[in-house]
Amino acid sequence: MNRRCITGLPLLFWRAVWVGYVLWVLCMALGPASVQASLELNDKLLHFGAFLVMVLSFPFRITWPGLWIPTALTVVLAGFIELAQDLSPTWGRHPEFLDFFAGVAGGLAGLGLRLFLQHRNTRQ
Repeated sequence: MNRRCITGLPLLFWRAVWVGYVLWVLCMALGPASVQASLELNDKLLHFGAFLVMVLSFPFRITWPGLWIPTALTVVLAGFIELAQDLSPTWGRHPEFLDFFAGVAGGLAGLGLRLFLQHRNTRQ
């Protein structure tokens, strides 16, 4: 079965792009602090926005029974980033609970927006 999305590109392509985005977020969150310092934004907004985009662009259909998957992904990944920052003090990174909560809030906001858009598109 050749499944394609609206743009005509294979879903496998979009899933690969999504995995690349997740890896980029991990590199930005775990890399040297000087990389993030060059971005003149509040780091809480960066965490919120990164997770919002991550869940909003999740390349699988989100249904009510499977709702736990992107939710767990958000919580686990946000927690992993903060724990990993605690283990890499040589790069000038320090874990913050507010970063964790900003990531989870962004993921949940993305999930809510995604469900709203899915519901709206299925009714049309």
